[in-house]
Amino acid sequence: MDMELKALLDIRISELEARIEQAIAADGILVETAGILRSIPGGGPVVSAMLIADPSSRRYPQNRPQP
Repeated sequence: MDMELKALLDIRISELEARIEQAIAADGILVETAGILRSIPGGGPVVSAMLIADPSSRRYPQNRPQP
């Protein structure tokens, strides 16, 4: 792979990872959910973000409005 392209892709991936972390950090329930998911062996930040982003994996508490 072209090193310039790889460097560009690495930058974009880092930017997207930061945006995902910011989105999770902005919502207390998502922060709590991410913490629980990250406590599972093998459940790091990527796995927790994927599960949080997957609409089929969402379970909303009774008092939280659904999107």
